[in-house]
Amino acid sequence: MDPIRVIYRESSGHGWSADSPDMPGWRVFGESYEDTRRLAEEGVRFYLDCDAEERGDPAPAAYPLVEHYVPAPA
Repeated sequence: MDPIRVIYRESSGHGWSADSPDMPGWRVFGESYEDTRRLAEEGVRFYLDCDAEERGDPAPAAYPLVEHYVPAPA
């Protein structure tokens, strides 16, 4: 199973957001990086569970590794 890539971005005064090129339309927001990372871990599992349910498949028995990326400042 391929890992799920999650990319984090900080918005000045607005906290953090994360999205994934592996899960179209998915995004989470948090006040801190730690909050956003926790929400991302939970959100990946929820997304995969919902995706399986929509296809009529059972929830995954195991979840892929989540790779966390924080781009370096410009």
